[in-house]
Amino acid sequence: MAEPVVLVAWDKGSAELSRGPSGEAIWERGPKGWVVAVADLAVIGSHGVPTIELDGLTFQLALVPDGPNLDGCELRLNGGSLAIEASGT
Repeated sequence: MAEPVVLVAWDKGSAELSRGPSGEAIWERGPKGWVVAVADLAVIGSHGVPTIELDGLTFQLALVPDGPNLDGCELRLNGGSLAIEASGT
């Protein structure tokens, strides 16, 4: 990777609408929560989201106005994947 970056973003979850046999609305909702990934900033671009440097790593925090803040959260390795979790859990 030319420019590795740790991406942190709030995923508000997905929603899909389908119709039942009598035409009633059936909503299927995906989970919401923090998403963490490692990507190449040279490939994906910044899309105007600033980056920060911390302990030699580059982070991009793509926060949204209606999402929760990161106060009291930690970046951890959970089951082989990066995850954002509340401190002390």
